[in-house]
Amino acid sequence: MPRWSRGRRSKSTIVLRFGRFCQTAAAFLALGAGTPLWLFGPLATRQSRLAHAIGRTFEQLGFTYRKLGQFLATRHDLISPALTSELSRFFEDLPPMSFAVVREIVEAELGAPLGALFAEMEGAPMAAATVAQVHRATSCSGEALAVKVQRPGIEPIFEADVANLRMLARLADAAGLMGSLALAEIVDEFARFTRCEFDFVQEAAAAIRLRSEAADGVLIPRIIPERTTRRVLTMTFMEGISLARILSLESGGEHAAVRSLLPSFDRRLVIERLTHASLRQFFACGYFHGDPHPGNVLVRPDNGVVLLDFGICGDLGERGRYLLGRYAERLALGDAPASFEHLQHIYFPGRLSDRTAFRRDAVAALQRWYEASRDPAGPMAARHLGGSFDAMVGVVRRHGYATTMDFILFWRAIIMLDSVALRLDPQFDLTAEMRRFFQGLSREPEVATTLAGLARAGEARRAALRCMAGAKGRAPPAVGQREKRWSARTVRDRVLRIGYAAASAGALFQAGMVPRLQAQAALAAAGATLAIMAIAPFRLVRGRS
Repeated sequence: MPRWSRGRRSKSTIVLRFGRFCQTAAAFLALGAGTPLWLFGPLATRQSRLAHAIGRTFEQLGFTYRKLGQFLATRHDLISPALTSELSRFFEDLPPMSFAVVREIVEAELGAPLGALFAEMEGAPMAAATVAQVHRATSCSGEALAVKVQRPGIEPIFEADVANLRMLARLADAAGLMGSLALAEIVDEFARFTRCEFDFVQEAAAAIRLRSEAADGVLIPRIIPERTTRRVLTMTFMEGISLARILSLESGGEHAAVRSLLPSFDRRLVIERLTHASLRQFFACGYFHGDPHPGNVLVRPDNGVVLLDFGICGDLGERGRYLLGRYAERLALGDAPASFEHLQHIYFPGRLSDRTAFRRDAVAALQRWYEASRDPAGPMAARHLGGSFDAMVGVVRRHGYATTMDFILFWRAIIMLDSVALRLDPQFDLTAEMRRFFQGLSREPEVATTLAGLARAGEARRAALRCMAGAKGRAPPAVGQREKRWSARTVRDRVLRIGYAAASAGALFQAGMVPRLQAQAALAAAGATLAIMAIAPFRLVRGRS
C-alpha cells in the first residue's frame, strides 16, 4: 500500500477521501433522480436509457469506476446487452493526457531529455486506457516502439475510493445484506490486484515470462528494460486492431468496417488462437494473463493475436494447474462427479461445513450447467462458462467453503475468454475446444512431469495447507468468506448500520429485486446508502479504513 495511506492519515488524505465521497454520492443521487425515465416506455428503450445513465455516471467518477465498468462489461450472464455495450466503451476511447504531461513524466522517470531517449515520439496517443496511455516512438537505432505512460494522480484517488467502498462493504457485511459473502474482503482483493497495475516494472517481468511461453499464433511485445521504470514501460511496437473495437463494430452491425480494417479477418481462427493461448497458459504453464479483456487483445492482418497489458497475472503452481486441468477436462467430457473430485481440493471447509452435502450439491450444479451448455439453441448466458462458476459460488457460499485468490483470478480470466469468444461467435463451444486442447496436451512431454507429480499429491496438499494455515493452524478465510465473529461496537454504530441497511433494502425494493442480481438494483441501493451516509461525515473521517 502506498506510504501516504499507512499509519495516521494526513489531513490531505482525509480531505481527498471526503471529497471523493461527496462526489460519488452526488453522482449516484443524480443517477437515482432519473428513475422515472426507466419505469416507462418499451423495455428496450428503458434498458438503453438506464445503460447510458450508468455509463455516464461511471465515466464522471473516473478511474476506479471505469475499472468496475470494464469488469461488468465482461459478465454477459449478469447484466443486460444494452449495459454491456455501454460499458464496453471503457476499454477504448478514454480522454488522453496532454503530450506536455507525458513528456514531463517520461523525462522525470527516465532521467534524460525526451530527444536523448527516443529519436521520435508521436504526440497523439495510440491508445488511452484507464491506467495509462500508449505513444508510438522510434528508438535511436530506428526500431519501432510503444511507450506506455501512467496517468498522474490516479493512486491517491483510487485509494480514497477504495476506502469509501470498503466502508460501505463493512456496513453491508455488518447488516448481513449479502449473507456469508464478505463484501469487504472482495473490495480488499479488488484493490490489491488493481494496485498491481500501477507497477510497470512488475508488468515488464510478467511480459518477459509470458513471451517465453507463448503459443503459436500469439505474440507478446519485447520489453526494453533500459527504458522502463515504475511509471513508464517501453516495448516493441505491434501492429493490430483492438479486439474491443472489432466487437464494438460487430455489435453495431458494421461488418463492412471490420473488413476494411482487416480484409482477411477470420473470426473462427482468431477465437481458436486466443482460446488455445489462454488454455495453454492456464493448464500447461500455470502462469497466465489475469486481465484478458478485449481492450488488451490486438488482431493482426494475418489473424495473429497480440496480448497486451500484463499488470495482473496469476500463478497456479504445479498442483493448482493439475487440479484445474483435470477438473476442466472431466467437465468438458460431461463427467461431473469426476470433475468435482479434482475441484474440491481448491476449496477449504469452514467449521460448520458438511462435506457430504457440499459434494452432492456441487456435482448437481456442475451437471446442470453441462447439460444447459450443450444446447446450441439455448441462450448465450446458459452456455457462458461463467455459469459453472456462478453455480459453484452458490454452493460454496451455502456450505461455508472458501478458496484462494489465485483460483478466483483464474476464473475471472477464463470467464473473460468465454465472454469474448461468444461475442465473436455465438455458436462457439468452449467445452469442445477444451476437449481438443486436452487431447493434444496429453501428447506433450511436459505433461508427463505433471502426471508424475500426482504421486506426490497427498504430501503436496498437506504442505500447502500447513503453509496457508500459518500461526493459527488453519486455512485462512479467502475472499468471499468472512469469519463468524463480531467485535464490540458502540450503540451509535449499531444505529447507523441499521439505518444504512434499511435505506439499502428500501432502494432495492423500489428498484425491483429479482432472483439474479441486476445492475440497476445494486446501483440504486448504493445511491440510497451514499445519500444516508452523507449526513454523518464524522463517521467517514473517523472510521477505520
